[in-house]
Amino acid sequence: MKHILKIAVAVMISTGLLAGPAMANWTAPTSLSLKASDTKVKQGTKITFTIHLKSHRAQCYQQQPVKWFKNGVFKKTLTTNNQGIITKTKKMHHTSTYRAKYLGRRFGHHPHRKVCNASQSRAVTIHVKRKH
Repeated sequence: MKHILKIAVAVMISTGLLAGPAMANWTAPTSLSLKASDTKVKQGTKITFTIHLKSHRAQCYQQQPVKWFKNGVFKKTLTTNNQGIITKTKKMHHTSTYRAKYLGRRFGHHPHRKVCNASQSRAVTIHVKRKH
């Protein structure tokens, strides 16, 4: 009986030592949404875009860089606030399609490696009607 108890204790200790460092690693999914205050406007109208980066890990949405694209062309990098939100106001002159991309984040060193997965928003097209 003592022999079985010793083996059981040895197995529990070795399992705990092996699983302990691995538990410090994590990978978190993210999601990115892009919404516009209006999608059909007259030329010269201001639109407010809201970008929302979400994750169950705060390190993956707080103060994170998000790339802003217009018609598939990179324009600038914006930074989320502590809630993972960015608001951007833009005067619209031409019909354009916008998208936001989060490239993800890797930090820490083995055995404490942490990864925030990349994500991108759906494309939002703003239709601009010219003034006559």
